[in-house]
Amino acid sequence: MTEEMSKESPPPPPTSFSSLPDDVALDCRARISRFHCPTLSLVSKGFRTLIASPELEATRSLIGKPENHLCVCLRLYKNPNPLWFIFSPIPKQKLKPIVPWFPNQQYPQYPTVVSNGSQIYIIGGFVRRRRSNRVSIFDCRTYQWRRLPKMRQPRVYPAASVIDGKIYVIGGFRGSMPTDIENSGEVYDPKTNTWEPCSHHLISLFKMFSRKNITLRPRHA
Repeated sequence: MTEEMSKESPPPPPTSFSSLPDDVALDCRARISRFHCPTLSLVSKGFRTLIASPELEATRSLIGKPENHLCVCLRLYKNPNPLWFIFSPIPKQKLKPIVPWFPNQQYPQYPTVVSNGSQIYIIGGFVRRRRSNRVSIFDCRTYQWRRLPKMRQPRVYPAASVIDGKIYVIGGFRGSMPTDIENSGEVYDPKTNTWEPCSHHLISLFKMFSRKNITLRPRHA
């Protein structure tokens, strides 16, 4: 009777990744190349959360696999939106496409791009020939795009810098705008997710020490 029951009983189900202890799951994930992160981020929300966790970066460092990588943005012929890729450490696969820009939305022309940690900020620019106050972030850990609150003022090719974790955006291409855009600025605080105006004193200092002209004129604008 026992032998018959053992023959008929189904095999135990395979162990899923989600059923592993957290420390084991982190250790397993940390050993997978970053090159495969865009694919893994599409598996589930849990995978995206794990990929973005600071604990994963700490585990990578602990086991000696920090694996720095490079994100590449290319504007290809007749494509209105540039494409983003990961530069692959695998010899036979040089570039791997990552999540494209927001569907049905035009990528801005002449934005300012700055990085803060693992995040790349796309600030302002022309969208459908109009100045934009939109700001977008590409997260190099989760390989996902997301929107930030809009700037207080539309700007094209402004000067921008990261100071103490905050994003300072000043000036921009004025063109026919009646406002004194080159003498205005604002700062984004990631902790509060808000934009606030910069003081005139700070704008003057920024102009003095910034390597980038506050009133750069984009070509063909």
